[in-house]
Formats: sequence, structure tokens, C-alpha cells
Amino acid sequence: MRGLAIGPCGTLGLMRRAGPVLAFPAFLFAFRASVLLADTPTTVWERATNPRRAAVERVHAAIEEQLARAAHPLVKSLALEDARSQLEAAFARGVDAPLLHYDLAQIYFAQKRYPLVLRELRLVVNDPPEGASLAHIWDMLAMTYAHLERHEEERDAHREHLRLLRSESTRAVATMNLAESEMSVGRLDEAILQYREAARIASESSSYSASATAALCVWGLSVALDRSGDAAQALAEAARANALDPGAQVLTSDSVFFAPAYERDWYMGLSAEATARSLPEAQRERYFVTAGAYFRSYVNHATAPGRHDRWLELAKKRAAKLEQLGAAATAERLTKGTSKGSHGLPKLPH
Repeated sequence: MRGLAIGPCGTLGLMRRAGPVLAFPAFLFAFRASVLLADTPTTVWERATNPRRAAVERVHAAIEEQLARAAHPLVKSLALEDARSQLEAAFARGVDAPLLHYDLAQIYFAQKRYPLVLRELRLVVNDPPEGASLAHIWDMLAMTYAHLERHEEERDAHREHLRLLRSESTRAVATMNLAESEMSVGRLDEAILQYREAARIASESSSYSASATAALCVWGLSVALDRSGDAAQALAEAARANALDPGAQVLTSDSVFFAPAYERDWYMGLSAEATARSLPEAQRERYFVTAGAYFRSYVNHATAPGRHDRWLELAKKRAAKLEQLGAAATAERLTKGTSKGSHGLPKLPH
């Protein structure tokens, strides 16, 4: 699970990839005033004496217009493709600059063409455009690696992103995403530490985005604990996450992504199990069955050809145990001749 972070002009894509994200780049359509201000000549003389820079500015301004259009869902795909075509044509004419590769990377990200995002970001990460945020470039790299499931490189990019952040308030999402990458490579102890640190940072802010971040941190912590073998504490944290994020609305929002996508099933399975164990025995059946179904779905996806999931064997055990609990609850209900009924709790999201 990755959350969306803050864009180059401070625009929040709550949460992000997470981000990495459009499900990630709400920042993509932010008017990058800091970049334009730094790159725009202030006089006609400067334009006349630096024609290369003036040409780059004209292309960049045209791309900004297309990205503004792309904020509207009905024309997003067309606007992004128009912007990409304009940039490719500019490169063919010899109009080239890090700023334009930065623009193209964001367009490719929005189009989910992640290998091409890497190609463009590698051209600018060591020579960032004037006025652009190097921290944002590293954040975007991390999200791209996450989508490609290259988690070792993702983790390294998150670390570099965090190193560049100066404000404590901006570090919660970044630290949470680092924790997720640590869990993805099997470093559960480090993941647990980072989730707790991210939750601490988020808890010190009263904003909605911080409360959403805090909820996601607790969700991630519950999964890391579960995979580490601390089932009791994992369920306690899952119960806390259920309280912080009723109905898992944040967890299942478009602003959060999972790599691989079926990773969400583990979170939802824990949510359902924690709910079951919070209820009287007569009301647990539905939630045990739901939890088992989520873990079984995880197993089915994890056993697809070409996948090598480090958590597969544990997922199989979790699925079998929860299916057993669900079957026992069903048998108990049938023995007593009672109907399933409903206890008024919201239906779990799918």
C-alpha cells in the first residue's frame, strides 16, 4: 500500500503511491509556478539573446496548457497524448532541456507507462530542472519502482526522498511508503519501526490528510505484525485501523495503490477478522467467511504463473484457518436453526 504525497507546489494528492496516483499525480495538474518562475526570462532582451531557452519555455508553456486540460476526465487521455506528441516533436526539432524531460516523465506516469517514466527521470535526477523539486523527482522514482514491483530500488529511492525532506510535516507519507517497501523486501522489523514513526508524525497534525495517513500507517502496521508472527498484536492494530478508517474508505480509495494489486486482500482480510473477533460469537460468521475469502483471493493471485510471493505459505495458513472458523460458525448457526440476520454493521467493501 502506498499513499500519495505532496506535489512540487505543495498540492496534496491525498495521499498518494501510492502513490505512487489519476491515482497518483494530482500534482501533475498543479500549475508548477515555482518551475515557471525560475525558468521564465524577465525581459524581452533575455528572450532575444537566449533563443534556446525561449524555445524551451514555449514548449513548456504549451505542455502546461495541455496538463490543465487533462484535469478534466472527459479529455484527459487526449490531452495527455497531445502533450506527449508535442514534447516528442520538440525533441525531434532539437529543443531539449531537463525541464521538458521532467514534463514527459509526469505524462508517462499518468499514462501508466512506467518503464518510460524511468527513462525520463534518469535523465533529470542528476541534473534537475531549475526550480524543480529534487525531492519530488526521487518520490516519483520511488512510486515508479513500486508500480514495477522493483522493491529494492523503490526502497532506496524512498530513502533518498526522505533525506531531501526538511519539514517534519511532509515526512509522514514518505516514511509510510518507505515502511511499505521494507515490508515488500521482507525486512519486517524495519517496516514495523517505520510504520510506527510515520504514525507518530501524522498524529502530531490535526489535518484530514494527516488523519488519513495515520489510518494507513496503522493498516500497514497490522499487516507487518501479522506477517512477523504476532497475530494478537496484528489484530489489535487492525481493530484500531477499523476505528480510524470506518468501512476502510481510505484504504480502498483511488488515492492508495498496492503493488501487487492483490496485496489489498491481506489488509481487507485482517479488517474482517478483527471485526469478527470484536463481536459476540453468534454474529461472527459473516466476517470470518469474508476474511477467509479475502485470504483465499490473495492465495489465488499469488499462485499465478510467474509470481514468486514471499508471503504465500503464510497466506495459505491464514486462509485455511479463517475458512475453518467460518465453516464452524456456519455449522453452529445451522445447528441452532437461526438465520444469518444482520447486526447493522456496514457491509465490507470489495
